Amino acid sequence: YKKVFHCAGLEPVNMSESDDQLESDNELHTRNINLDNDDNEMSDEDMVKICDQIGAKKVKNEMLSKSFKGDANKQQTFKRENKNRPQEISSKIKVPKMRQVVVVPKSATATRDPRFDDLCGSEYNEELFNNRYQFLDNIKQREKLNLKKQVKKTKRGTKDQQQLKYLLSRMEQQEIAKKQRMEKREEERKWKKEEMKKVKQGIKRPYYLKNSTKNKMVAELRNKDGAASNKSEIRKEKRQKSRESKVMPYTRR
Repeated sequence: YKKVFHCAGLEPVNMSESDDQLESDNELHTRNINLDNDDNEMSDEDMVKICDQIGAKKVKNEMLSKSFKGDANKQQTFKRENKNRPQEISSKIKVPKMRQVVVVPKSATATRDPRFDDLCGSEYNEELFNNRYQFLDNIKQREKLNLKKQVKKTKRGTKDQQQLKYLLSRMEQQEIAKKQRMEKREEERKWKKEEMKKVKQGIKRPYYLKNSTKNKMVAELRNKDGAASNKSEIRKEKRQKSRESKVMPYTRR
């Protein structure tokens, strides 16, 4: 294309009218000038003649348009000679940052929560869990003692002391709740043993307890323990009475 650009420095023929443009197009086709050839096949004199007769700008546009058409045809007709060769990627397209090298099916990448999956272990057994993680009780007792020491060391009325007291009371409540669950489970176990004996002897048919009856059994067991449980029952009775009693409005005077 250097020769074409060299021709651009020359003074092209002035063809402003439409008739002159049509004549120049006809001359280009009638002379059968092959602009698709390389620069080496055309001499300087021929290129200068074409520029003088048609115009350097038109020759330049014609050659550039044909070069782009040739590139487009090459891209369309591209085929790999061997299927095992790597894929050629165009340099004009921006390569993404995250490229999927290996295509993995979606079924293989499905997430699974072991807590709610039947394939991961059996149903939750609280008794088995407590037996396996019994060593955590000793750790909790140590933490409880450390919290008590920190509460004594910190100043009264500060936010740190309030937070420590909250943590301490929370641990104590968790211990009480765990103890109550263990008592309830123990009572159920005893009741089941007695029922199984009666069923085997043929005295009665199998019967399954309701949650309300289970709670009553646990309450009776706590009343047998001592005065501490009786105090809690007295408080509950007072609350219940206060809820049942209705305040009568005073008569207007």
